[in-house]
Amino acid sequence: MKQVFLLVCSCALLGCTSSVKNNTEINSDDFLLTGHIEGYKPAAEPLIGKIYYEELFTGKPLVKVTEVAPGGYFQASIPLGHSQEMNLNVGSRYYTLYALPKGKLHLTLNPDYPDSCEYKGDGADISKELNFYYGFRRTHYSNDFSGMQSDMERLSPNDFKIKREKVLAERLRTIDSLQTARNLSQDIADLIHYHEQLYNGYILLSFADFRRHLGRAKPDNQILQQSTPPDYYTFLQDMPFEKKDAVSLSQYRDMIGSIRFAPPIMDAGNSVKDTIITVKYTFLTYLLDKNVPLTDEERKIAEGHRYFIGTHKANPAFLKAFNEKLDRSVYSPFEEKYKAWCDSFNVKLQKDVDAGNSVLSVHISSVENDLESLTKRWEKCNDTFKKMYPQTPSLAFDIFVLQYFIGQLKGIASPADADTLYNERISFITDNTIKEVMREKYQKRFSSSDPLQQTKGGEIVRRLIAPHKGKYVLLDFWGTTCGPCRGDIDQFSELRKSYTGSPDFAYLFITSSQNSPEKDYRKYIAEHLKGEESYFLSDYEYAYLEELFAMSGIPRYVLINPEGEILDDGYDIYQLEKFLNEKGIRKGASVFKTFF
Repeated sequence: MKQVFLLVCSCALLGCTSSVKNNTEINSDDFLLTGHIEGYKPAAEPLIGKIYYEELFTGKPLVKVTEVAPGGYFQASIPLGHSQEMNLNVGSRYYTLYALPKGKLHLTLNPDYPDSCEYKGDGADISKELNFYYGFRRTHYSNDFSGMQSDMERLSPNDFKIKREKVLAERLRTIDSLQTARNLSQDIADLIHYHEQLYNGYILLSFADFRRHLGRAKPDNQILQQSTPPDYYTFLQDMPFEKKDAVSLSQYRDMIGSIRFAPPIMDAGNSVKDTIITVKYTFLTYLLDKNVPLTDEERKIAEGHRYFIGTHKANPAFLKAFNEKLDRSVYSPFEEKYKAWCDSFNVKLQKDVDAGNSVLSVHISSVENDLESLTKRWEKCNDTFKKMYPQTPSLAFDIFVLQYFIGQLKGIASPADADTLYNERISFITDNTIKEVMREKYQKRFSSSDPLQQTKGGEIVRRLIAPHKGKYVLLDFWGTTCGPCRGDIDQFSELRKSYTGSPDFAYLFITSSQNSPEKDYRKYIAEHLKGEESYFLSDYEYAYLEELFAMSGIPRYVLINPEGEILDDGYDIYQLEKFLNEKGIRKGASVFKTFF
């Protein structure tokens, strides 16, 4: 029987590198985690551990695999520039760790008592108390997300904020009581205080985001139709963003990431131009679905954009702009010719928006390559962020600038435009470490490729792509339990089939039992992927691919060039057809369907 031992450490790393050393290459500057599983009995296949961690500044997930020795011992070296909270997951059990730079922490785990964990070494006391408190929270506090929909339908945003202020005050009093009862140091009590403040802020941001989507599905609810007032976000000014110790908490990472997707920031980043481009192409696709006779050129546009578009949430500002410009430009030059279909399409669009569906498809390349548009969006988002969190300069703002830059950089095709964008953005940052991270991400954007590492993961990939030497290869990491994975498989089915047998391109599916129960896998392959190249790896091998590509979830796409190097380890599947066309990739001998 396969054994999988999961060490899941979600840690926000400050200034960490993406390379993870093997167990035999321990660096004294790193945090060293060691452990022992009492009563461990080796099996035929090595027992493995996986450590998931994250760069604080970028949010990039990283993965480290470690094998448990026959005696039950394991160790892992983690590059660390700042104290960090981590979560250790053993099977279904979670333990909190507090890692210190250059620190050494040892754990003793007993399978007969899965809730117990003995800590020794640097950070042991903090680890023990954080572990106790999070267990206390799970036992004594209800899920704050349960019942949130009910609150959305009956409480205004500011009424909900008042409710959460009372909840926070009560929990901070509990922390003070525990400090006395457990004789906690002030440093540990402060950390727990920071966690509760950040968590409460995360709940408030989620409320504002969720209620907007629910409002589309419930247009008759007057509470939901009220816009969230600007002063709702004043709670951000009370967050411990500038506290050095708060940075060590995983909740800090979650909170900073959530601000980027807060409704005011998202609205500031939208533009009418997106809407016009979006609706024009969506309208042609709608006509195609209705079997309306189109010209060859119109069919080419409709079919082509169906396969390399992303999705963009509709919002009231978009709809207002859509309605205002409808008669003048949205359907031009198709509005006169297909005028009879405009009304029915608009009705469908409105129904889908009311239901909260992502019906506006954004043509990514035609929007994000526009440097002027990106700059204008940034200016609006910059102003919006400073109104929400006016402390300047601040660490929170520097992280926001970096993450927003990385998001926009992905859509830049021109190195000259990327250089302009980089020089504009880095001038906003005051922290030198964050500047260095931005410089690294910018330089990485236009590097041609990365060679496969000389690791177990690299060897597995080389084995899989060996039959396709000299071809571009797309690796699709998926699972039968993953709805978005199955959706992408269905959406791109005809495109893949048209390139089956291509002398220039191969498409490989990769999964394991952790994402695809074997019985379900066999059934799905027979019904949906018959004749396509699919690999069902052992969990042991799959773990090393997770490490190689720093995978924290699926679907995930990796593009390999003809030389066997990594072109993109986070490939956008919606750009695939465009890529194949631009590279002149030849289709297979048997074409299932002609797209153009």
